[in-house]
Amino acid sequence: MKFFFFRNLLNFETKNLLLFALIVFFCLRFPLEGRLFSHDLSVEAALEYWTMKGYQYGTQIIPNTGPLGFIHYPEVYSGFLTKEKFLICLTLTSIFVGIAIFLA
Repeated sequence: MKFFFFRNLLNFETKNLLLFALIVFFCLRFPLEGRLFSHDLSVEAALEYWTMKGYQYGTQIIPNTGPLGFIHYPEVYSGFLTKEKFLICLTLTSIFVGIAIFLA
């Protein structure tokens, strides 16, 4: 008796797509920290706020990360650019996993 009877129902492309989605899900980083009481967490929230309000990087503010620095901190939940940050991290993770699977 075959325990994996559904194995023959999935074609090669579907299996690869499921593998890709599974790896992306496990590699994706979700917000874990919501308290902004330390210096590092408040600076990360400020990066999102400055980007959301359209501040000019280099003239109005000079952070050490640049205009997309908030992408480096996906674990911090500040509530400013949550959807945008998630979509950017999902896209970058998908590209990375796709390249890793392609090269494997």
